[in-house]
Amino acid sequence: MTKKTALNILILVVVVAVMVVVYFLFFQADDQTPNQPQNNGSLPVVSNFFPEAEQRNQQNTNNQNNDRPTNINQNIPKLRQISKNPTAGFTLTDKISTTTQLTIVSGGEASSSEEIVESITKEEEVVVKETFYTFINRSNGNVYESTSKILGAERLTNTTIPKVYGAYFSDNRNFVYQQLEGGLVRSFFVSLYEPETETNNDATSTKEVLSSSEFLSLETTELPFNIKNVLTSDNGLVFYTTPDPTGVLSGSVFDIKSPEIETSVFESEMNYLNFSWLSDTSLLFGTKPTVDGENILFRHNTNTDADSKVLDLGVAATFIPNKKTGNILISDGGSLGIQSFMYNTLSGDQYEIDLKTFVGEKCVWSNKDEGVIYCAEPNPLISPASLINWYKGEISFNDVLYKVDAVSGTKSVVDGFDGDFDVIKPQLSEGDDFFVFINKKDLTLWSLDLNN
Repeated sequence: MTKKTALNILILVVVVAVMVVVYFLFFQADDQTPNQPQNNGSLPVVSNFFPEAEQRNQQNTNNQNNDRPTNINQNIPKLRQISKNPTAGFTLTDKISTTTQLTIVSGGEASSSEEIVESITKEEEVVVKETFYTFINRSNGNVYESTSKILGAERLTNTTIPKVYGAYFSDNRNFVYQQLEGGLVRSFFVSLYEPETETNNDATSTKEVLSSSEFLSLETTELPFNIKNVLTSDNGLVFYTTPDPTGVLSGSVFDIKSPEIETSVFESEMNYLNFSWLSDTSLLFGTKPTVDGENILFRHNTNTDADSKVLDLGVAATFIPNKKTGNILISDGGSLGIQSFMYNTLSGDQYEIDLKTFVGEKCVWSNKDEGVIYCAEPNPLISPASLINWYKGEISFNDVLYKVDAVSGTKSVVDGFDGDFDVIKPQLSEGDDFFVFINKKDLTLWSLDLNN
């Protein structure tokens, strides 16, 4: 073999080797793993979306609770599923942050390339608003968090709390949860906090906060057995009721900063009641909906302990007050089926609203526009008896979402609410950007972008 032939063979081998390396580095990495699940567009497939404690990789301590993708440049659907499994309760929090970005502007002549760059770009501050969804897994009590910018969810806690059937948030780090145990309802107030460890530095005891990759810890306060109603408020107060052996219903209030200190604020011989906050010092309560007789609506002042009757209502009555205006949206039944009307607690005026739904279960007041309310209306329309059968789980509905202006009387369908949804526990984000709800059919959490 001549030197020229050997050189040609060597060159050919080198070229082939380079091509193989390039293929594996730049092309093979882009291929989808054959057995990798694909995203269906509504909910990303996330490994161990609700992992149990024993499923964690103990060797990977830096990423043990990060179950959500880190890439924020994702195509977020207008209507998206937030939780994969049944949800016991949730809350929404809007967070505003600022970032900087370079913006191209017109520039002039310069003597160097560096001066040209400076002359055609400028740094601007950009305000970014992000809605956080904090929710509790019904089966194991783990707390999760997702955001309006990222698909998937991050697990915040690793403490297993089995059979949580209800959770009521004061904010995204304080809540009451309820569970069944031996035929009794047990309730706990929980505060989440960053775990701390004691360290010794030059014989001086100090506290060191662990890195954000660690799970949050829970500080719990047990509440009385068999609590029937739980109400939270945006001013940090929690109200709950408990029946005594004689059938008297008592109500107490505590501040989330000191849950061990409670104050008795309510007592009634009527045992089956629904409650809502009318103001920071006023509770609205009514007899639970029934088709056997009419319902009654009362007002209770927590400062003076005084009760006053508000209205006599028809059968299957539900209500939702507006704390900003003092107005109460009410639905009840009669010969024409379910009807809705607005009641003004200041003037006593009332007028009809074009809604045929159970407003106390399927409506939420706007945070931005005082006279606007979003309501899910069952399709086909319902009767008073439907509410009781719905409570029992014997029937379900397919809802249409409406935006109603109670002042002008206009009612319009909200676009994008496509699916077989039976809405319960609806909430709006602080700026009315997202309508968030639990689907009663499977208790999963969903969010609809009202701006997209």
